[in-house]
Amino acid sequence: MAPQKPATNDKAQKAKKTSTDKQSKDEVVKRPARGYHTFRNGMLNVTPKGGEKDIVEANRKSPLLRLPAEVRNMIWEFALGGRAYEAKRDGYRMHSQGDPSRVALLRVCRQIYAEAVNIPMQQSVFSIPLHYPMRECFSRFKTGQRRQITSLRFEVSLQEKIGIEQKVVE
Repeated sequence: MAPQKPATNDKAQKAKKTSTDKQSKDEVVKRPARGYHTFRNGMLNVTPKGGEKDIVEANRKSPLLRLPAEVRNMIWEFALGGRAYEAKRDGYRMHSQGDPSRVALLRVCRQIYAEAVNIPMQQSVFSIPLHYPMRECFSRFKTGQRRQITSLRFEVSLQEKIGIEQKVVE
């Protein structure tokens, strides 16, 4: 692909000006076709825009969101933390133990997402067999999620590595 040259004609500059002027006059903030913005690290940008600000105001009336931040953080940690993720053989995907709908709490509202998005990664244990390629195990996570991981457990199975059979003593 050839490098793009900067536009030198006046029509292109006027077209750019009018689109931004129109946007500021209408006060309608449009999102991309997919409906959300992300940061470079892959995490969602949950800053409210346009009509979403009314929803944020309505959320402030919620008894849960009126609790002190310290209490809410304890609730988020209890609800979202303490999971165990294991790499399984089907394409080195990470599978969690327990109810997968626990992270659905992050979809309730923007404020909860903003306060609790890092807790599932920070307070969970990721277990990987030593012979699995780590890159494939964590490739499904976004950069921001990978940076939040604080606990890794590497598993070694002597039975698989050197052929020792398990013996059951009765």
